[in-house]
Amino acid sequence: MEVITLTAYRYIAELTALTGTVPPYWSEFQAGKGVLSLRKAQSGLLRMMAPEWWRGRLKKMRDLQREHMAITVGQMQKSALPYVSRSTLGQWVEQKKRNRDFFKRYDLINKEGDRIALDEMVNRNVVNPAIRRRELMTRMRGFADVANETGCVGVFYTLT
Repeated sequence: MEVITLTAYRYIAELTALTGTVPPYWSEFQAGKGVLSLRKAQSGLLRMMAPEWWRGRLKKMRDLQREHMAITVGQMQKSALPYVSRSTLGQWVEQKKRNRDFFKRYDLINKEGDRIALDEMVNRNVVNPAIRRRELMTRMRGFADVANETGCVGVFYTLT
């Protein structure tokens, strides 16, 4: 049973890899030279046979390809971000709006029964861009201080 499962996993995973999608547990399977636990092989097979799993991956691949094509032909939103197409910017704005609406609809309740609005907690967290920026600046300052104390130089890069 285990040999059949691993053989099926290898076969379907190789077909999956041909689509440009990384199969579940693929790096572990390759690192173990074709050895994977029966449970992980079964789990990987079930995922690779699930329409929802494929739908998510194919949508991501389609969106990435569409974005590259839009940027290539110059359909960029230069006033906002020069590296994103108009359609992607629109989708991003719409997703932000849906997220805000979701946060406004729900409350958090702790063990004592205290209730607080979810959107209040989100705004206090690093999800809030202003707080995220302050936290980044604080961390950068801390790293710079440590570098100075140890006689090193702190260098920061922005990867895009």
